[in-house]
This record gives sequence, structure tokens and C-alpha cells, in this order.
Amino acid sequence: MISVIMTPCSDTKAFQKQVETIRGTIGTEHEIVCTLIKGDPMLEWFEDYCRDNTIRNMKVPDLGYVTLINVLAARALGDFIYYVSPTTTIKEDEKEWGRAAISLLPYPDKIGGILLSNKPNDLQCNALLITQKTFHCLGYYTLPLFETAVYGARWNGSILTELKRLVNMPCGIEYGSIANNEGYATDKTMFDVTRIGRMNAMARVQQFMEADND
Repeated sequence: MISVIMTPCSDTKAFQKQVETIRGTIGTEHEIVCTLIKGDPMLEWFEDYCRDNTIRNMKVPDLGYVTLINVLAARALGDFIYYVSPTTTIKEDEKEWGRAAISLLPYPDKIGGILLSNKPNDLQCNALLITQKTFHCLGYYTLPLFETAVYGARWNGSILTELKRLVNMPCGIEYGSIANNEGYATDKTMFDVTRIGRMNAMARVQQFMEADND
């Protein structure tokens, strides 16, 4: 099962469209889990919609996207976790993308991730589909050091690339344009100077991997 985690706020039409598209195209067993932000003027609508459409949810303060994503990932019940941000677009004709994605992660040790995008090595990507075990080995879905999900995805992507466990899957999923703000600039600087940290994280994950000939 894929746990699709989401962080909607205010834009009810966009959230409803995303949910309908996910359910109409994912092509495999899944759940949708989302945060509902206290103080959101549309909170009551989101509560009603989630109840009527069997979407697990939790009402939380606005803790920032990175913290919210990690809170959701910790509560995911699926074997795979994928964050769909408010700016992510899944094309309606992209059928069976979820089924196709999980078929690309056959590793017996259940460690790996996929970059789903209509562009190879998409630098706009703000989420990877990763296994539940990968999340537990890392200890996060997106590293709390960063303010933006984009650099959380790049951090995980860098680690999984070194481990030869990152798969690029071309598909009709598009990520919104990156806001070139102070948080993004800070994250870029942090990413550039933390290669040793990524190597340490890689070594930790590697302890749980099986050799190819095992």
C-alpha cells in the first residue's frame, strides 16, 4: 500500500481535485493522510471533506511544511510513502503510476526510492516515493535541517543515488516552481556544506541493506 501524505491549506478546490486525481490514477491500494491547520479559515470544510471521503487526518498548528511532512510520514500505514504538495500536479491520463512505481523497487531489503516526474533528475521535485523502511532507517522523510521540502528530497535523493537505490520514473507528475526566497537560499547553502552528513546518513542506511548477491 502507498501512503499519500498531503498538507492542504485554504485552497479547497485544488485539494479536492488532487484527491480525485490520485484516486483515479494511482492504480494500487493506497491511503491518503493529511494535516489540517488550526486557524485555516476553511478548516471546517476540510474536516467535512476528509470525513466524507475516508481521509485520515490530524488537526495541528502550522508547524511548517517540513515538520508537517515528517509528522505525517511517521503515521503512514503503507509500505511506501509519497508526499503530494499543494503545488504538485498529477495528470489525469497518467494511469497506474503508483502500481508502476512500486514495481520498480524489488529489493529484498526494502530500501529504495523513486523520483516520479515528467523530467529526468527534476530539480523542482519536492518529494520522492520511498519505502517505509527507508524512512525508518533515515529517521525522517525530509531532513528537519531544511526549511523547504525541495532540499529534503535532494538530500534523500543524494543518499539513495550513492547507494544505487534511486530510480527515475518518467510519468505525468509535475512539481510547482521553486520560490527563490530566503529559506531556499539558506537551504542551498546548507546542502552544499553538508556532504559529510549525507555520507554519514548513507552509512547508517547501508547497515540495513543486503548485498546484491545475498
